[in-house]
Amino acid sequence: MTAITPAHVKLRCGSCKGETEVEGVQAGSETQIDYCPLCGAGNVEIQRL
Repeated sequence: MTAITPAHVKLRCGSCKGETEVEGVQAGSETQIDYCPLCGAGNVEIQRL
């Protein structure tokens, strides 16, 4: 069994369309963050790149 290590995942904010890297997002999980570090929008859905 191989361990899943947290990785840097590139994401695009649904609000400002800015791209950011988030650490510790597991592959295959729905991605939603509390706020975008670029524009500060809250509860934005993030598209994986």
